[in-house]
Amino acid sequence: MYENGTTQHSIKNKFIITKDRNQSHMTLDRKNIAFLTANGVNQNDISMMQRALIQQRIFPKIIGAGSKLITSWDGSQWGHNFAMDVSVTEALGADFDVLIIPGGSRAMDVLSETAHTKRIINSFIIAGKPVVVMGDADSLFKTFDMSLTSDSVRLVSEITEETVKDSVSWFSKFETQDMDQLAA
Repeated sequence: MYENGTTQHSIKNKFIITKDRNQSHMTLDRKNIAFLTANGVNQNDISMMQRALIQQRIFPKIIGAGSKLITSWDGSQWGHNFAMDVSVTEALGADFDVLIIPGGSRAMDVLSETAHTKRIINSFIIAGKPVVVMGDADSLFKTFDMSLTSDSVRLVSEITEETVKDSVSWFSKFETQDMDQLAA
């Protein structure tokens, strides 16, 4: 234990969780965060959230449906490209701590075509891991007949700098499991 009251635990050599002895939440230090998306993702949604995370030195992975490159939709035209880290067909929810689903009706149409999308979202909800649902990404929950009322799901309907920061703050304080038990 350090003088400031924090301890560090190595969990399966995958990441470090920093836990304050007076608080029961995990910080963002080395947390594995994933975006679940496809071509046509709302450029504003993914860019704002990605920027907020990178400013904290968190580099999220992109779980994608389709090719190795995800192209965003910027209002009325195709926008920026984002490299896909893992295919939705191969991704496991157990490999990540937080799931962020940016909106974009075109992306939701693609994601709703595969049962792997439901499998990934379900794995987070069952494990009690945080899921941030941005904009019209709630349509996936309707398509797959899944509830948005879980304590681990946060719906962000209006995407602003403030709501993105609030979401990052929310999942950085989210406790999914007792870290002391995992480190033992």
